[in-house]
Order: sequence, then C-alpha cells, then structure tokens
Amino acid sequence: MRITCLHTAHSNVAVFDAAAEALGVAPDVLRHEVRPDLLAAAEHAAGLTIEITNATTSALLSLAREADAVLNGPKPGR
Repeated sequence: MRITCLHTAHSNVAVFDAAAEALGVAPDVLRHEVRPDLLAAAEHAAGLTIEITNATTSALLSLAREADAVLNGPKPGR
C-alpha cells in the first residue's frame, strides 16, 4: 500500500510521520509531496481562488496515479 500526503507546509511532514509511526504504519507506506506554492498563492490572494483550486486538484490527481490513497489537509489559506 502507498499513501501519499499533499502538504502546503514542510513542517507537516514530521507530524504525519509521527502519527503514522504511532499507528504502526510501515515507513515505506507514507510518501509526502510538499507544495508551499499553494499556500503562498492563497496567502497572496487572501483566500482560495479558482486557480488555486485547479492547481490543487491537478496535484491531487497526479499523486493519485501512483498511490492507493491521497490525503489532503485543509484548503490553502485556512
């Protein structure tokens, strides 16, 4: 099984790794994709725009091609 997480902040990687370890998830199961550009765009736009939504959707679809599950946290800017 491969689970991929889409993060907008690199600091979330350690949080998810710790949670996975606590749950007994093998280290090779969890993969991380960090996209700080999505958060930066939302901060610059002062909220979520259709462009950011489309970029996030595209990223999730791309990650889903190589994973059994993809996790995405709160929307950028929230």
